Amino acid sequence: MKIMTAVESVEMNTSQKASSPSRVQLPENATLEEMQQSWKDQEEYINHLEEKLQNSNKTRDERKGGESTRREQLLIMRLTAKEQEIQELSAQLTEIKSSQSPSSALLRSTLLDPAVNLVIDKLTKQCDKLKKEVEEKDQELAAWKFTPDSASGKRLMARCRQLHQENEDLGKMIASG
Repeated sequence: MKIMTAVESVEMNTSQKASSPSRVQLPENATLEEMQQSWKDQEEYINHLEEKLQNSNKTRDERKGGESTRREQLLIMRLTAKEQEIQELSAQLTEIKSSQSPSSALLRSTLLDPAVNLVIDKLTKQCDKLKKEVEEKDQELAAWKFTPDSASGKRLMARCRQLHQENEDLGKMIASG
């Protein structure tokens, strides 16, 4: 290993400034000026390393950013394809539903025999009438439904107790004379 003099070290450091700074080694018997120059060279070297680190971080971040945007675009494309597939399937579903349910014109055309038509018309009218009656009876039943917890049920129970008390009082009055 060659031991450099302070002058050689300074000359070498100044020639390397044109390229990239390198690590500084302090000579053993350095003057104040040589120490100051070595200090400046060391600062340049540290700054150079920090710049390299920042540049590598930037390129890494740019790569990650590019990958994430690429992945985002891929996911958006997949989502769009799935949404289109859902729309196509829902259109097919509505088409199948409409083809399965017969239209009223189709039903009317199937009733060819007038006697059968009269019977069917009568039965449908009777069915509608019975449905209406069932609804009315359900409403009446709901109106007459008695529960002791309801407000009307509590009033009714109170009135029954009052009438029962009056009945007992009248029974005692008749028995006593």
